[in-house]
Amino acid sequence: MSNVTEAEIGWLAGMIDGEGNISCGLRENPNGAKYLDVKVRISGTDIRMIHHIGVIYQKLGLVFFNSLMNKNAVKWKTGLNVEVARQGSTLKLLKLIAPYLKGKHLVAQSLIAVIEYVQSVPAAGNGTRRDYCEHDEFKRLYADYMREFAWYYDPSTTTRRAGEPISLDGIV
Repeated sequence: MSNVTEAEIGWLAGMIDGEGNISCGLRENPNGAKYLDVKVRISGTDIRMIHHIGVIYQKLGLVFFNSLMNKNAVKWKTGLNVEVARQGSTLKLLKLIAPYLKGKHLVAQSLIAVIEYVQSVPAAGNGTRRDYCEHDEFKRLYADYMREFAWYYDPSTTTRRAGEPISLDGIV
């Protein structure tokens, strides 16, 4: 971690927990072969925040990009995304921030397992991984990730009292 402080890693984890998205999916090459597409995206309208995230990513040597997030409704502002989307960079980022995550900790841990499995599959002659999407172990790890990613609890059913954290009884 070239001159990235623990405070910056903790702050970054908080941004990903609150404003970010840790996701993956299966995409298809033109030849029909499937591959794992991973992303860690943070969206917002505060350009200073997006800039600082980019500075941290750059210090960490991650491959990332910025894009516009257009909102269709007149009342919404156009925002910015900063996204890490390569398996190696995503794995490095998730391993750094996982100890600091609260809400997305299990999603991060399950995606780390998926990426590590994919990277353990031997490459074919052209440098791509052999058809890992058909492996039983990949399917199991991917299903674990999808279960964590899809988890949702309806906030309207919680017990809410002033001066107390929302009750998680029966939820987790």
